[in-house]
Amino acid sequence: MHPTRRVLLFALMLPLMACGSATAALPATSSKSLSPTPNDRLPAVEATALIQLAARSKPIDAAATDHHGTVTLVSSLPPEEQARYEAEIQAAVDTAKQFAGTEAAAAAGYVQSSLQLPAIGTHWIKWSLVDAPFDPTRPSMLLFDESALHPTRLAGLSYWVRSDNPPEGFTGPNDVWHRHSGLCFENGWLARENVSSSNECAGQWLNGSDLWMLHVWVAPDVTNTDGVFAARNKALCPPDRQQLPDVLKCSTDGSADGHGDTTIVVPTNGVYCHLPKQ
Repeated sequence: MHPTRRVLLFALMLPLMACGSATAALPATSSKSLSPTPNDRLPAVEATALIQLAARSKPIDAAATDHHGTVTLVSSLPPEEQARYEAEIQAAVDTAKQFAGTEAAAAAGYVQSSLQLPAIGTHWIKWSLVDAPFDPTRPSMLLFDESALHPTRLAGLSYWVRSDNPPEGFTGPNDVWHRHSGLCFENGWLARENVSSSNECAGQWLNGSDLWMLHVWVAPDVTNTDGVFAARNKALCPPDRQQLPDVLKCSTDGSADGHGDTTIVVPTNGVYCHLPKQ
């Protein structure tokens, strides 16, 4: 697939979108290998983990609802919960410091799955962690800012947990998780989203209804002024001087007003989800 087309397709994978109709289908394949080929981009253990995730994906239930109610953010927590939350965030910060560049990510088993997305960066996935219980020190994904305007830098962590319901995650209600529907991966690269069935995907197809994602902006050099759990980060918006297609630009303010299938109520006095002091 041409890189430009791949960017345009993957740009649809934004945390703010709700599940929609399927895009045009890839030709159905009559058979699929259940083991990685020598040309796979993924290490064998990661390719196997992706294949196993795909094997567990049930057909999409058209009658199922994607709305999961309303989440009211809070500006403070009881002392015991606050201490636990601060420890979890600090653990995530310490983890982020281990991945200053993509070389460290690759050495740890993460493989790039997308090109640069506005206000998000590139996704690097470690598939063997997607099915593991939530652990702030073991993110399933790393988000890198790979803009050509400066050296590559880590932008944040992303957790992708397989669960029937939103994971518990970090202490408190402010870590609002979201989902993506009908994902088609080819050699670990997201080719398309909103694909209605595995028959329309030449690689590994993930239903997405049992995979919950959370962006956590704890990279040392890329603070998110909208909060550590914001869906997007304005610091990763392309500057106005760059001549880019509209699909590769941020919204007017680069912010996020929601998290897909969940209604969020923000308290007037702010939220507690800020980076701890370094």
